Amino acid sequence: YSKDISAHDKQRIDRLVNSILFLKKVKPFKALSEEDIFKFYKIGADMNYYEGQKIFEENMEGDGFYIVLSGIVKIIKKGQSREAKEETLAMIREGEFFGEMALLDDAKRSATALAHKTTAVFIIRKDEFRKLMAEDNALAVQVLWVFIKTLCKRLRETDKKMADSFFSEYGLSDFMG
Repeated sequence: YSKDISAHDKQRIDRLVNSILFLKKVKPFKALSEEDIFKFYKIGADMNYYEGQKIFEENMEGDGFYIVLSGIVKIIKKGQSREAKEETLAMIREGEFFGEMALLDDAKRSATALAHKTTAVFIIRKDEFRKLMAEDNALAVQVLWVFIKTLCKRLRETDKKMADSFFSEYGLSDFMG
């Protein structure tokens, strides 16, 4: 059996198995079957970015959802004025994801994503994702529920950061309890 498989085919099979095993560890896919994960694998693509390279920029059209395969992605938001510094919102590491809001709405990107160091990502494009979700309602419910919970968690973290910043800026940290 193994003698009949070329080295190239064996390499492709190994890559497929490893990719599915990796995706199985990523939050939106943890509860999915290997068959469902394969559906995502088929519509996704690997992309590589060098340190400092923009993956996407704030106010760009949202084109997809990204999973970090290796490296670190820095999510930043620019201040409103020219003098304002950029603020780091998050550091996304291997096995974590970002850009999922683009799959859910048609708004522009709310922040910029940069490769903090050489980074490989797996991207699922919005149009392919939406097509898959339309074809498989049960799969859509499972995946979208994870996205909703993740977005809620991130919103709560942002609210806490803003409150902490407000209270410390005005010397009211004693009221935070």
